Amino acid sequence: MQRNECKPGTEVIIRGTIKEDDGTNIIPILVTIHDNEHEEKIFFEPSSLEPVAPKYDPKREFRKGDIVRFVGRGRKNYLLSPDNMEEFTVLEDERHEQVLVKCCEYTASFHFADLELIKPIEEIKAAPRILECLKRQLAGVSWR
Repeated sequence: MQRNECKPGTEVIIRGTIKEDDGTNIIPILVTIHDNEHEEKIFFEPSSLEPVAPKYDPKREFRKGDIVRFVGRGRKNYLLSPDNMEEFTVLEDERHEQVLVKCCEYTASFHFADLELIKPIEEIKAAPRILECLKRQLAGVSWR
């Protein structure tokens, strides 16, 4: 990354977030490292940082098996309105801007704009294969 690309809030490949930039060319960029247990702040040279690319195309339609989150944008009249940030599993591919989801003990149809993709089905399908490969590798068995 170039110095002028290091804006506060930009996520970088080291899995951190740029916290501050004093605008000079002398002092490195302060990055907060995301960890499951704690956060750590470290200074990096801008040339060693690389921005994270989006994980999926934002224009991608929801597909069966995706994990989504309800974000409730605008006024929609749903019979059962879930809490914001509640997570669901998509039951059918998106059709006519509507997405059928499974939540708790009911199914519901929401407008696509009220949902946010958390984990696409492609990642969900790939996860067991990756875990199996790691188990075999640890056991000393070839994974091919």
